[in-house]
Amino acid sequence: MYATKTATAYEAVNMIGSGARMYLVLKGGTTVAGEVADISAESCTITEIDVISGDISGYAAGAGYRIALADLITVAGGVDGALTFISIA
Repeated sequence: MYATKTATAYEAVNMIGSGARMYLVLKGGTTVAGEVADISAESCTITEIDVISGDISGYAAGAGYRIALADLITVAGGVDGALTFISIA
């Protein structure tokens, strides 16, 4: 159901298939509430990445994971408070 790998942000973007509604679960980076998710910078390192298409309830924000919609790299809103915004400088 999901694939995990260590990847740069650039690689993470390239893992995402077009048109598929999936979630991008990141461990690492900086969370800035209310800002859009931007993981396009090649130089940024993400320590862990899960690409999942199902239940995201196991990824609590308190566990250090950052969650964004994989098919919407720029995320303007969350889903029932489950999504956390990421901004990586």
